[in-house]
Amino acid sequence: MKVKIVFILILFISISFFAKAQFVEDAVRFLNHNAFVSARAAALGGAYFGFSDDGSALMTNPAGLTLVPVGEFGIGMNLTNHKATTDFIGNTKKEFNNEFYFTNINFVFPTFENNNFYDDNRNKEIGNKNFNFKFGFDYHISNDFAKNTNYGGFNPYNTFIAQQAFKEQEWVVQTGVADENYQTEIKNNIYQDGFIVEDGGLHNLSFGFGMDFDKMFSLGATFTFKFGTYNYTRKYFENDKDNLHYDFPFDVDQLIVVDKLTQELFGVTGLLGFQARLSKYCRFGAAIKFPTLLVDSEYFATNYNLFFDDGDSSKYFTGSMYNKYNIVTPFEFTGGMSGNTEGLSYSVSCSILNAASTYLKAKEVVDMKYDDLLFFDKLNEIIERTLTWQYKIGVGLEYKIPVAPLYVRGSYTLQTSPYKDKALCDNNNIIGAGLGLVISNNLIIDAAFVYSTQQYRRANYGTEDVPHLFSYYDIKYAPTSFMLGLRYRYYFR
Repeated sequence: MKVKIVFILILFISISFFAKAQFVEDAVRFLNHNAFVSARAAALGGAYFGFSDDGSALMTNPAGLTLVPVGEFGIGMNLTNHKATTDFIGNTKKEFNNEFYFTNINFVFPTFENNNFYDDNRNKEIGNKNFNFKFGFDYHISNDFAKNTNYGGFNPYNTFIAQQAFKEQEWVVQTGVADENYQTEIKNNIYQDGFIVEDGGLHNLSFGFGMDFDKMFSLGATFTFKFGTYNYTRKYFENDKDNLHYDFPFDVDQLIVVDKLTQELFGVTGLLGFQARLSKYCRFGAAIKFPTLLVDSEYFATNYNLFFDDGDSSKYFTGSMYNKYNIVTPFEFTGGMSGNTEGLSYSVSCSILNAASTYLKAKEVVDMKYDDLLFFDKLNEIIERTLTWQYKIGVGLEYKIPVAPLYVRGSYTLQTSPYKDKALCDNNNIIGAGLGLVISNNLIIDAAFVYSTQQYRRANYGTEDVPHLFSYYDIKYAPTSFMLGLRYRYYFR
């Protein structure tokens, strides 16, 4: 058997599908959090901002830390069932995977304590100082990247091989599926399958404080370090199962493409908030989340394997390539209010950010041609044209059952799409529910259930500006999360 092997270490790349198509998704991936600060906050969804009265306030509105009676310790864990349903040219496939992780651990430390605040659990005002200052520490996962996607079916319209030949990618010539002029006869009528595995997460270490200026007004700030990884592996297949492509030299039996991408992430951000307590029954808050600066060190490689009808095969490996760039997210503004009457607490909140102002900037470009050094400028123009303002609106309820040491919680959160074209990404609908079991005056165990649905479109290959060589699939993503948390409060008389 004749075997052709082409191993090329490339020290530069052009704007190819895999190496560059991930970048617009990068701009969106870090805009929103899909993990939870705590079980209680998860059950209340976006509406938690209006409450912001326990250790989780450090990540929403740190001004609310002063509502914590002296000190608090919290910890939580999460189990998420990820469900992805794809539609590729009328063919439907489903993929499931489970992810378990510890979501958060936080502390609120008492420094000074105010004597004018009301503790619902103890049904009394507590404190013995005239000034109230709380310091908080938090670790939590803000982004869980784990997700599997599976798509495939018969494509009568085009092929990845034809699209890559049109883009004059070197591998199609080196492996023999196109001639030296990048012409190929493998243009359509082929079975295509893709399996994508994503994993990793974005971890957060936060420090902050909240302080009261008087009985009605408090101010707080949080500083956050972010670090983590994002891993992407795609195995893509084109199979001539019906033997429609049998003329030499285009007698391809199977193409296997393996893409690998690893992003090592490090960043910082900050949060400033205030809270006005109109009475012990009503409060209002607002916060500004400053842009997150993420440094992305990116390693990627692609391997192509061709198998022909006569038993021949060929390979092409790009070698491992490296780029380093900055991702800067936009300002985010949030406001919310909550009230309480007869044991029923209710809250509403709204946040807004301009996704189109997200931008990427080259930090250390190693594997690029000189002509491609303006790629990030071009990409930022695409981001500005493609993305738009994004809103997140949440409403939630928390009810203390009079005859039992139990809180019942529920919420609905609508997160609008960051894309102008809703076919690329639909709105995200999030439903939360939960319980809080009061074990003692000091200890509460929280449980939460969160279900969300969102539909979006991903490119298989190509772009819409060349429609006859553009292939895509639609995804309905519907994760279900179960959380368990514990909050322990320290009271000092």
